[in-house]
Amino acid sequence: MDIDTQTDLLTNDLCNLINRYKEEFDLNDQTIIGVLEFVKYDLLATSVIELELEDDDDEDLEEV
Repeated sequence: MDIDTQTDLLTNDLCNLINRYKEEFDLNDQTIIGVLEFVKYDLLATSVIELELEDDDDEDLEEV
């Protein structure tokens, strides 16, 4: 499966999940957006940490 198809599937799954929570739990848009922002921040923070760890590993290899 190519990246475009995977991205479309992720988008559709997220939309379906959001719609389900809006209907089943009566969550408002502001709450859902807040949750999405938190998850976005968490993904970004995790990505930065992983990049820093990779950079540290690369520097260690250069020193040897």
